[in-house]
Amino acid sequence: MSRWLTQIRLAVRSLFRRPQVDLELDEEFQYHLERQIEDNLHRGLAPEEARYAAMREMGPIAKSKEECRDARRVNWMQDLAQDLRYGLRMLRKSPGFTTVAVLTLALGIGVTTAILSIIDPVLFRPLPYANSDQLVSVGFRHAVEPFEFMFGNFYYDWSDHQTVFTEMTAQSAVPRPCDLTDRDPMRLTCSYVHQNFLPTLGIRPVVGSNFTTDDMLPDAPLTVMLSYELWKSRYNEQPSIVNQVIEIDGGKAQVKAVLPQDFEMPSAQPTDLLLPKQVDVSAVRAGSVPENMRVFARLKSGITSCTWRSRKERTTRCKSLKCTTCSP
Repeated sequence: MSRWLTQIRLAVRSLFRRPQVDLELDEEFQYHLERQIEDNLHRGLAPEEARYAAMREMGPIAKSKEECRDARRVNWMQDLAQDLRYGLRMLRKSPGFTTVAVLTLALGIGVTTAILSIIDPVLFRPLPYANSDQLVSVGFRHAVEPFEFMFGNFYYDWSDHQTVFTEMTAQSAVPRPCDLTDRDPMRLTCSYVHQNFLPTLGIRPVVGSNFTTDDMLPDAPLTVMLSYELWKSRYNEQPSIVNQVIEIDGGKAQVKAVLPQDFEMPSAQPTDLLLPKQVDVSAVRAGSVPENMRVFARLKSGITSCTWRSRKERTTRCKSLKCTTCSP
């Protein structure tokens, strides 16, 4: 224990009092050299010859000193400090290069941070939903579309005849900008969802209740759910906001609920307001009203998913992976 304490004490002194420690090291080597010279003189050697013989026996003193410094295990820190001082001197001598280097570094860090903030919720962090491993995205893929999508008439027909999901739900293909105009106007992002959107994801509002089927009717009074951040920043987290009327794009909307603080859209797209997707279902089923949406579903227990891009690939992958379901 005392040996380790001695080594630690020497390392600290070498790091913060290097000149003093180097002076002590020089004195120690000089002491051993003089003792060796005295021994050579007692053996009958001439003074000059005794000195040369002592230096030959001790070897290169500079190398021995460096080995002693390495044994303290702080050289790398001293070398790092020296390199930093040298680098700063070079940067100070070339202000133009320094400016370009700093701007390039800042741009690289900014771009990397931005990319990570985008892919982190998509690739790394688990979805903040109950039993998220059962949730799947359902739809078609196209070269010009980054996500799966589905036409409205396909969605209603598929949801009527599918047998592998406990629930299917949908949201608008992309959020759209909207304005909160009741007081201190704000530009927000609105997403339109089906009535069973939150139940399918396993999400419950912090306050208030979910949309109802009546909210989805084309002529129904408009209702809305607030994001937690909007509720906190604009309404001071007041539970009484539920059932109050606010203005969205100049129209009246009743606040239905507030979303949880950790709520995220499955597409990882930011949203401030959720609104019910009010459509004429019969018209959409008939194909007379074009409708483009993103569809999500929850698999039944014991069923796994199989993704594909073409009928041939679907057949090959389903056979090789032995997927339980291979819906068309």
